[in-house]
Amino acid sequence: MRAVTAILVIVLTRASVPAFQTPACFRFEPAVSTISGTLVRRTYAGPPNYEDIKSGDRPETGWYVRLAAPICVTGTPGDEINGEDEGGVDLVQLVLMHDEYKTRSGLVGKRVKVTGTFFRWHTGHHHTPVLLTVTRLETAEP
Repeated sequence: MRAVTAILVIVLTRASVPAFQTPACFRFEPAVSTISGTLVRRTYAGPPNYEDIKSGDRPETGWYVRLAAPICVTGTPGDEINGEDEGGVDLVQLVLMHDEYKTRSGLVGKRVKVTGTFFRWHTGHHHTPVLLTVTRLETAEP
């Protein structure tokens, strides 16, 4: 009877402790990935100095996905831009290819599902370490 009680205590104790969760990992382009999160609009300093809008830099407003949990993106060895891994990513800048800023503006502030290809930042216009070139943007299931 003591053995059964001990086993029950161990099982119940382990069940109440959340398991260590590793972040979801994706790959950089050309791999196609889908992420979900909240679509947010952010403004950052742009040209000429990419430092401070109040000091004369042009504002650059774009769309970003705020993820509920950080992800990682695995680098491609030998790729000049995407060669290194990137971890702890919780905000992803979106690169929109068409007129999504007009046609999908009602999604800002809502949960979305976004499909596309990841790449690492490499210009002053990139405001997060990882960006996603969007091929599909839609409302996420609750």
